[in-house]
Amino acid sequence: MLLEVLGQATERTTCKFRVIGSYAREAEQTAFLLARALRRQGHRLEQAGAELQLAMPDNNFHADVLLVLDETMLHRPAVRIGIPAQSLLLVATGRRPEEIGWHLPEFAGVIATVDADSIGAECGADPLVAMLGAIARLCGCIDHDVLAAAVHNAYDSELPYLAAASLRACDQGYSRVHM
Repeated sequence: MLLEVLGQATERTTCKFRVIGSYAREAEQTAFLLARALRRQGHRLEQAGAELQLAMPDNNFHADVLLVLDETMLHRPAVRIGIPAQSLLLVATGRRPEEIGWHLPEFAGVIATVDADSIGAECGADPLVAMLGAIARLCGCIDHDVLAAAVHNAYDSELPYLAAASLRACDQGYSRVHM
């Protein structure tokens, strides 16, 4: 798995997911869907707003994961200071990871990008679903099929016409993430 390098760099038994967006509701909705998928897989976790703390079994991924829903948030000093040096940074942008890394010289972790806005527009779905698909590909603790079922159920219960579009966006995020 791609992120085994980060996972072996620490003896931690937890993985922290943090979602940062321009709007708190958007970040919390993303964390909620992620938590729903992780709970369906039997993971124990604690959730506080847009942050999840996940208890991980041995020999699994143990890095912090930061999902940035709005690339402009990386320009804020408070956000940049809060990025752990050895973590996974997934940014919603049409730019390549190298371009993001150029602006974060102090960051030593893995940078990945996915053009969530374009995927959302193409599929007629919320871009945050593409971010979830991308994180499922990058992080071995999230099963893509379980995530897809959680996304479908979340949208099917509230907005049935968005369920199929959200599944397409999740699949596209999974396949179009750049590392």
